[in-house]
Amino acid sequence: MMRETLIDSTPIIGIPEYRDRLLRLQAEVLAAKYHHMRMLTIYDKGEEPGVAGLIVKYNATMLNHRLTALAIDVLGEAGLPYDPHEMGDDDPATTWNIDYMYDIGLIIGGGTSQIQKNIISERGLGMPREPKAIVAAGGS
Repeated sequence: MMRETLIDSTPIIGIPEYRDRLLRLQAEVLAAKYHHMRMLTIYDKGEEPGVAGLIVKYNATMLNHRLTALAIDVLGEAGLPYDPHEMGDDDPATTWNIDYMYDIGLIIGGGTSQIQKNIISERGLGMPREPKAIVAAGGS
């Protein structure tokens, strides 16, 4: 699709920003694929995945969000409308927008990405816990 779709008579894949983002995402998708294969091997052996399982959750939500963001950016103005009744349920722009917003909900609903990173660093890497704020009694 990126080779055939044109913006100002240039294939999308020929635009450096989109090409670079697509290649980075392709690398992330392949890394996720191999990490999932590793997880299957761990489960098959009857072992516990430990921090590797936490990485799957964090990585999947962030990767989906970046993929849909690229699609919306490539669509340009066509990527802005959100109302499914306005454009029709099968319109790609509507589908990408719904996915984009849904992914934001998954990122927040599962704990913000920063919280996920903290959990991974504390449980998986043995980093010290983040210090808690001390509130003075009777202070306003």
